Amino acid sequence: MSDKQTNWLDEMIERQALPEEVREGTTEDFCKKWSISESTYYYQASKEENQKKIVSLALRNAKKYAPDVLENLGVRAKNNKADAELYLKFILQLAEKTDLNINITGCNITTF
Repeated sequence: MSDKQTNWLDEMIERQALPEEVREGTTEDFCKKWSISESTYYYQASKEENQKKIVSLALRNAKKYAPDVLENLGVRAKNNKADAELYLKFILQLAEKTDLNINITGCNITTF
């Protein structure tokens, strides 16, 4: 495997692990940058071994940023924001489906 191929695959995995809203540029832009076809991009993104890497990286990102998200929710809850309750329910559902095992210190969570 050439360095160029490794680089674009690694970049694709990192890109796919991010929520669509925070990805830089479009898939088309990415493919032009790396001189690959979109079909190659989607083929590689859908391969089982790459999907495992994408999901693993996405979960690591979730674990890394969850304390910040929960702190933000605490601020929203103090301001009686209804969206905080909905988002907290979403996080709890996600935690039930995945093993987040987040160590949170100094964060008080109140159920609604």
